[in-house]
Amino acid sequence: MLNRRVAIVGVLAVVLLATACVPARAGSRCRSTDWGDDGTYVLKCERGRWVRKATKVQVAQLVIAILQARTTTSTTGAATTTTTTTTTTIPIVPQGYGVAAGYEHSCLLKAGVVTCVGRNQYGQLGNGNTTDSVSPFTPVSTGLAGVKAVITRSGGGGRYCAILANTTAKCWGDGTGGGIGNGANSNQPTPTVVSGLTGVIEIGASPNETCALTTGGVVSCWGNGPNTPTVVSGLTATHISLSTRSQCAIAVGGQVKCWGYGDNGQLGNGAIAASLSPVDVTGISDAVEIGGGRDFNCAVRVNHTVWCWGQNADGQLGDGTTTESNIPVQVLGITTASSVAAGFYNTCARLLDGTVKCWGLGSVGQLGQGANTSSLLPVTVSGLTNVVAIAGGEQHMCAFVGDLSVKCWGAGANGRLGNGVAGSSNIPVAFLGTP
Repeated sequence: MLNRRVAIVGVLAVVLLATACVPARAGSRCRSTDWGDDGTYVLKCERGRWVRKATKVQVAQLVIAILQARTTTSTTGAATTTTTTTTTTIPIVPQGYGVAAGYEHSCLLKAGVVTCVGRNQYGQLGNGNTTDSVSPFTPVSTGLAGVKAVITRSGGGGRYCAILANTTAKCWGDGTGGGIGNGANSNQPTPTVVSGLTGVIEIGASPNETCALTTGGVVSCWGNGPNTPTVVSGLTATHISLSTRSQCAIAVGGQVKCWGYGDNGQLGNGAIAASLSPVDVTGISDAVEIGGGRDFNCAVRVNHTVWCWGQNADGQLGDGTTTESNIPVQVLGITTASSVAAGFYNTCARLLDGTVKCWGLGSVGQLGQGANTSSLLPVTVSGLTNVVAIAGGEQHMCAFVGDLSVKCWGAGANGRLGNGVAGSSNIPVAFLGTP
């Protein structure tokens, strides 16, 4: 009951903000110190211009986190009541910084500049050729600057995308099936503008498709058919995520919806069947974050538990079994998650204390616990603290840390871990050029 109550309060906080704020548009002129609202973001008037401060969903999540941390105990029959209030703030990656992990490659965003390292057969390093990284495996420039964010929702594909300062997007790498979004079906070794896409908030790529969340909660996808963005009808979302052959979104209010292939139960609706339109994931109506891997998906609920569904041959669902499930099952032993990311066969969660736990396949160190062993249950990633965000590639994972450093672990061929060598590592190693 408490979790339902605080979720309602979080939604009410957004409603109150919407009614208290005046209509606004980022960058436009303003004449007061009022708060503004553009439908997705809360803005503040600073020095005569509207400036985005946070999404309304983030405001709700913060309210929920504060309320969940509030505990009250009383002793029946005695005049004793103890109230303890602790505020937990979930950090946000600063604009112009971040890390993305894909199929045997990684990209670093630092001060608005994107560099990439690893395999390059599709041009996914973005440097104008298709030559793989070689020793000393130094990340190469994509030529992009002034970038707000790199791929934020990835299914481990051979393609990257970046959100630019003007809220448009550019993609590069694997363009078969139209995945770049420029109206062509060919690979692009340099960042290429996605046709007709503006107001981008989140963007993600899988081996087959690319999707973006734009202002107003609109979700558009392209690839595996359409080669320019096509709106997903009947969906207003707050977050998106892509697995290898399915897509998911958190609809306004917290219901998770998925579409695409369903032969491993990855749509989570109790069926083993594909769907061309979004279907409700069974029992997940209070999600705050989502992530996807190879034919499985996961969600973080408002009570900070993690639930996963789909393929489970390597224990990536985290329920202690290797049985696939077409409905969500709870990841055992995690009650303080704030976000989730997945590789092809493993999953990781960032916890509220800034540490990370992973589970599933660990044969090349992708669980980060100091051994090349798999685990059906979550294990703690060695030496990681103060983590802000996590990203998943095929068989490697990366974390963005509060001091602006990036750490990666798992398979290291072609230098994809970013540490200047080609060897795998079962503990996090520092990405070149970060603290």
